[in-house]
Amino acid sequence: RNGSDGVQDAKSAERGDDRTLFRQRARWRNLEEAVKMMGRHQLGLELEERQALDIVSWLRSLTGVIPKDYIARPELP
Repeated sequence: RNGSDGVQDAKSAERGDDRTLFRQRARWRNLEEAVKMMGRHQLGLELEERQALDIVSWLRSLTGVIPKDYIARPELP
């Protein structure tokens, strides 16, 4: 999808890619700042530095490419 705002969706072969948070017009300087803001606004928590870094580390560990046979459309009867 490429909406009128110029933002494109992440490619389907990418998973957990931390870069998908930083599209055009991103409001945050880095992923750690985004994680802290999300904790504050979505959970009402003020994350400590170490907590935010742990979450960022976990998010980055998910980055990878999904095997094509995993995301291929199944043949239907």
